[in-house]
This record gives sequence, structure tokens and C-alpha cells, in this order.
Amino acid sequence: MIPYEAYLNVAASPIAIRAGYQIFSWGVADIYNPTDTLNPWDYTDIFDFEKEGMPALKAVYTRERFSLEGIWMPIPLESELPYRDSRFVQPFLTSVNNPLFPVIGLPPANFDVTENDLSPATTIRNSQFGARALGTIGPVDVGLSYFNGFEKVPHQEAIIGNPDPATGVVPMTVNQVYLRKQIVGFNIVGGYKGLNLKSESALVLPYASSRDVGGADRDYFIYTVGADYTFFDIVDKHDFSIIVEFADQINFQEPVREDFANPFQRTLFGRLEYRIADYVRLRFTSIYNFDNRSYYLHPEFYLEIADNWELKVGANILDGPSDTLLGLFNKQDRVYASMMFYF
Repeated sequence: MIPYEAYLNVAASPIAIRAGYQIFSWGVADIYNPTDTLNPWDYTDIFDFEKEGMPALKAVYTRERFSLEGIWMPIPLESELPYRDSRFVQPFLTSVNNPLFPVIGLPPANFDVTENDLSPATTIRNSQFGARALGTIGPVDVGLSYFNGFEKVPHQEAIIGNPDPATGVVPMTVNQVYLRKQIVGFNIVGGYKGLNLKSESALVLPYASSRDVGGADRDYFIYTVGADYTFFDIVDKHDFSIIVEFADQINFQEPVREDFANPFQRTLFGRLEYRIADYVRLRFTSIYNFDNRSYYLHPEFYLEIADNWELKVGANILDGPSDTLLGLFNKQDRVYASMMFYF
């Protein structure tokens, strides 16, 4: 079992050093963080994913209005994707039946699919590192970050061979490709009378790749802008909060294909939360992609039944064209209930 976090921390002001399994939280946006790229995630349940710890050495230098952080991650770790027999995994294309060929599309064929995992070797040569500077300028918090490392989610490369003369079966190899990238990030947060304004952006500079990954090895710029506000004591000490964010990607060359590694382009995020009491709250999260009109809806109800016990009831609803990220899971809507014990 790999722990989420287990580390040794040594501090002698103004320097602190931490070594062990760690979780980092970079960025300032509330829902989608393009600069938060250090840790792998557990995506075995795409609706209920969690960040995972990884071995790292971190050093932080702190002053009153400024801090400088450096992180070294000796070995790369990838995110856990849904298992091959999971409801969230789409089967590979094994046959094409196209009566319109050769006018349009692929010729009729049966495919023999082989999958290759090209994840980076867990060696010191593939170590990753990052640095971040945070500061306050008047009423505004700013941050500048740099990351050099591998993507935690792969891009797929499909290589189609020549058909077998005897059977007509076409060999197809699907490679899971993890690109190494440099990411330069910038964050800014300001506020006025309870309204918080946030911006988070990243210039992504992939290393050149010989793999056909749908343009993902091209430079691009991605950003999130958003705002949040909380109305306190609107009815008998009930609180209501709202978060709105917009994310987009600017491609300097060819467009980058939408997939798990590049999920949100021209996308609006929203979250409403109504806190009736310290132990009861309602939350509604939504995602809408303006390009392909795919969407995701996530209502939830939380009830703290007793100390450390919480009941959660909700639903995951999503739809979109079948060739989009959200549309791939348009038959996976669900309603759920869970009881959690915290210790």
C-alpha cells in the first residue's frame, strides 16, 4: 500500500526541508488548475478521483511577504487510469463496416489490437523538478512557477499495419505515450468587498516527440479565469457561495486533440453551495464545453450524522457527442450514496 503522505519535516526559519511521500497543491483556481501538474491522480473512478502522493524532496525559503519553493521528484509516477474491464473504459476499435468506402471513411476491415505502455522508466535520469515563487504586492497575491517533468496521463498513438494476406486482419498497435514537458505558470489573486478574482495560466512547452499524438507535442497556452463570492447569513445563518470559472487553450500551431491529458478547451465551470448548517450542505457542480456542447452535472447532498460520520448522496450526469471526452461516458450516468467515517 502506497501512502498518500508520509514525510519527515525539518525547519529552521526561514528554511524548511521536507522529504518523503508528498502531495502538492499548486495554482489558485477552485475547480480546474492548469499549473497543478506535479502529482499523479487516481482516476479509476473518473467521477470520484483523488490526488496521490509521490516521493519528493522539497525546500522552502519564507519571508513575510515572499516565499521560494523548490521540489525534486526522483522518479516519475503516472496516474491510475480506469481498469481495462471498468465501465469507464471504451473498447478499442476491432472492426470497420463501411458500405460508403471508398467515397468516405475507412475500408471494411477487422483489427488485431496490441496495446503498449510507453510510460517513462522509474530511473533518476527521468527525475522531475519544479520551482515556485509566491509573493504579495499590495492587495494582490501573485505566483510564478516552473515544472519540468512528464504528463501523468498518456496520449494514444495508433499505428495501423498492412492486412494479413490470408485472413485480411489488419494489425493495429496502440501506444500509451507520456510526453515530457516544461510548464511555466503564472497566478494572480485579488479581491474587492468579498468578491475574489483569480487567474491561473500555463505556457506548455513539450519536448519534441517522434510519436503521432494528435498535436499534443506542440506548444500551447492554457488559462483559467474565475471569481467566487459567498453570501453570509442569507436566511437564519445559512451561507450561499458561488464559483464561476472559464478555461481555454490557445494553440500556437495545429489544434491539440481533446483527451484526458488535454480535457478542457473553451469550457465553463460552475459551483453553487448552500450551507444550511455546519452539518448540512447542498452542492451543485457543472461543466459545459462551448465547442462541442458536451456537459457534466453533479448535484450532491451532505449530512453529518454524528461526529466523524458523514452521509453523501448525489448524481453524475453527462452527455455530448461520442467523439468528445465527456461524450465517451454519456452512458455512465449514476446515482450514488455513501457513508464516510473520518479519523
